[in-house]
Amino acid sequence: MGKNVVIHVGMGKALSSFLQSRVFPYISNCKNAREGQNPIKSASLTIINECFHNFDIEELRQKVNKYISQIDEESVLVSEEWFEGHVNADFRDKKSIAEALHTLFPNGKILIVVRRQDKWLESLYKQMISYGYSMSFRSFINYRKGRFLPWRSRAFPNIQVDQISILNLVNLYHSQFGAENVKVIPFELFLRDKEKFLNEIYEFFELEPYYPPRYKVINPSVSNGWIYFMRVVNRFLIRPYNSLGFIPSPEKPLETPPAKFCRCRRVKYRDQWKATHGQVVNEGFGRNFLRCRVFNKDYLLSKWWSTFEKFFSTLSLEKILLLVDKVVKVKVPILTEEMSREIMKVHAEDNRELSSKIGYDLKEYGYH
Repeated sequence: MGKNVVIHVGMGKALSSFLQSRVFPYISNCKNAREGQNPIKSASLTIINECFHNFDIEELRQKVNKYISQIDEESVLVSEEWFEGHVNADFRDKKSIAEALHTLFPNGKILIVVRRQDKWLESLYKQMISYGYSMSFRSFINYRKGRFLPWRSRAFPNIQVDQISILNLVNLYHSQFGAENVKVIPFELFLRDKEKFLNEIYEFFELEPYYPPRYKVINPSVSNGWIYFMRVVNRFLIRPYNSLGFIPSPEKPLETPPAKFCRCRRVKYRDQWKATHGQVVNEGFGRNFLRCRVFNKDYLLSKWWSTFEKFFSTLSLEKILLLVDKVVKVKVPILTEEMSREIMKVHAEDNRELSSKIGYDLKEYGYH
């Protein structure tokens, strides 16, 4: 294709948002494929979200090649943290995604930012709670009585800890793109020396350096008090991952006000009665039927709804959580020392081999 194609495949919760918003858009002579609508962005989302049987990879490749040939910049940057796979599927789709990426960009170069497994799992768990789930951290990592259980298909995301090997992810991209075209950098290097971290990327991928004026963290970690509070609140809020909630939230307000809902039910009952008995039923049938079960009158119900809606539109969930953080001090950790030790014990051998492969001493960052 004649272009320097850089593919950032994650990991999620390892500087992805920071790189995508504070670094990649400002690199000179480099087309950021995340900006606007284009065939590369469409193809990336397709291979992440669609089953291989639902799209034609060759058709996507032709569209991508045509688009790249029209780009004036020398480099093209493709970044999606979920190229490493979906958490809901325990990242089991990472192989098919890697194969699709190689088909689309056979001469591409790969950037993988890795993070210590225990800290990465804790951060990922907090993200799942922010999405609206309510499970405990032990359930998330399937930790029971001092051992890790296999992944199970459940109503909430859960991880099989021995399957999240960073070494396996790196080996997968080595096999697809060649070890010489894959750059792996530890997240912890950024915490120690930010400019050195960025220089490693620029030198390997031959990009013009850019250093943000401020290294403000995107999606900062939240407190343990926030997590425990949200685990309770998520059971009642109407959120994308909780269809049983009844309190509207900023992400998903209640679409049908209760008064309108009751009127719909009255019409439904009346129509069902007419269809069954072949006669017209008094309009008050459904009204009287529901009156004794809700709030006596639709007027009161609609007033309740109006007040409730105004309250949640003015007092955001974030303000409530800030108040909780100031008032409630939770000392119980999400990730205990025992769980941290057991997680890293599972991956110790793989992390030792990973150190030699990527050229970083990961022992100094606590990987093994």
